Amino acid sequence: MACKVLPAHADEPATPATEVHRIESSDQTGQAFRLTYTVNVPLDLFWKFKTDFGADFLLTNRYIVSNRLVSRQNNVYITETLYVDAPETLFRWQTTVYPS
Repeated sequence: MACKVLPAHADEPATPATEVHRIESSDQTGQAFRLTYTVNVPLDLFWKFKTDFGADFLLTNRYIVSNRLVSRQNNVYITETLYVDAPETLFRWQTTVYPS
């Protein structure tokens, strides 16, 4: 997943954009996509949302039913999320955290 984060104090509001591209699944058992989106929020809020692997903050979002950390290897985290609009579909996310 790739994200473009804009500062909250930008002079002009950003136009939200989302791009979804199908990519090859690493284990060939499911479907894989690259999701790229733009959000216009303060960086600290976005960072908290993307890296709250304990799920407490994520669960305050009304569209998220559940979220759990599946694994962590070095700076790569795998999480699983269920959403209100697709409660029977489990979404698995890979997030790479760069300390810098």
